[in-house]
Amino acid sequence: MLSDSGKVNLRQLLSQLTAAGHRFNGPVKLLWLYLLVINLLTFILFGVDKYKAVHGLWRIREAVLLGFSLAGGSVGGLLGMWVFQHKTRVPQFCLGLPLLALVQLVLLYLGLR
Repeated sequence: MLSDSGKVNLRQLLSQLTAAGHRFNGPVKLLWLYLLVINLLTFILFGVDKYKAVHGLWRIREAVLLGFSLAGGSVGGLLGMWVFQHKTRVPQFCLGLPLLALVQLVLLYLGLR
């Protein structure tokens, strides 16, 4: 998992996570489906909230965005922040979401080993 320089090889980690998803049936497939759905929903919520922010409409509460991220959608939240350039100056998001995503990915990796 570590390269010669001591850094984590993200490509290798993602490859192993994907391979782990294909090796198992039943509960693991349900986990992958859940993670896909929760991350897609979180990404969409970030996009909708950005749209509402630009157009001065009623916004989605930060607690909802963080809740979906905490429920497993942190990668979708990070992608939403990046794609929509949204919540990039809010400390709970710009600091907390990358940390949460890292923790969730490590837990997923350790759980599938």
